[in-house]
Amino acid sequence: MELQDLALFKSIVECGSMTRAAEAYGMTQPSVSRHLQRLEQEVGTLLIDRAGAPLTPTPDGRHFLAFAESVLGEWVGLQEQLGRPDSITGELRLGVTASYAGGAAVTRWMARFVEKYRGVRPRLMTMDSRAVEAAAVQHRVSAGFMGCPPQDCCLESLPVEQDTLVLVTPTTGEWASLTDPVNADALYAMRFVRRERGSGTWETVEHALVGAGRSPHLNVVLETDSVDGVLAAVGAGVGASFVSAAALAHRDTPEIRSFHIRGMVLRRQVYLVYDPTVLMRNPLAALFCRFIEQAADEEGPVARRLPRPRRIG
Repeated sequence: MELQDLALFKSIVECGSMTRAAEAYGMTQPSVSRHLQRLEQEVGTLLIDRAGAPLTPTPDGRHFLAFAESVLGEWVGLQEQLGRPDSITGELRLGVTASYAGGAAVTRWMARFVEKYRGVRPRLMTMDSRAVEAAAVQHRVSAGFMGCPPQDCCLESLPVEQDTLVLVTPTTGEWASLTDPVNADALYAMRFVRRERGSGTWETVEHALVGAGRSPHLNVVLETDSVDGVLAAVGAGVGASFVSAAALAHRDTPEIRSFHIRGMVLRRQVYLVYDPTVLMRNPLAALFCRFIEQAADEEGPVARRLPRPRRIG
């Protein structure tokens, strides 16, 4: 029995599929199947119920999963203590809100993380903020970044950075005469392109309007499910929108102008969200969250610390 066998078994349980586990480890499905069969022969019992989809552990498999998580956790902790981060391996599934996937801080932190832990394979899944929250609750991701605090009481959150939102408009036609900053009254005469329901960007805008004593209802003529879709529609002249300044900074958009709103501060916290029970049994998730906490604190003290898991690693 090898550490890879334990990691593959854990991945099969988490993914619910030998095919997806194989993809995560850069292996073929038959190879993963052979590893599982060899492991079951070694322990003398079936560990995975293959009758349905997704695949689930048998009762004996659930006991073995606890053993595998314990061993892998101790191994990660040992490698950290020995100063051998390159020996830490595995897949790390992360959810990132679409408007912040290209955020400077997240991108910079991820680069530092993969540089230090070269055997870890982060898998970033882009979605809106509430979808990040749902994925964390359902354990489809180990942790995530979102632009609003989570509503589910099962999740913990750590504010890691502030993000500013800006109004974006086309550069031609009726929009050409706008000057910065734009009066808030002018928003109600504009057509808007917005992200789908669940977007932290639009929750922030609506809350800011209400806080300023204004109606949160703007004239939305188009909804789209991505930041790229929003910017494409704005550039084509469909209407105006609000986007993350960090996301806009990494795009070449000469057909779009950005503005601030007079008398309103459109600023939000970006949160690292996670289920604390995942940190207790997932060594890579605990390692990643600790790394992000430290990286964020180096750039500016964070408001709330991560609870110390029973086992980091």
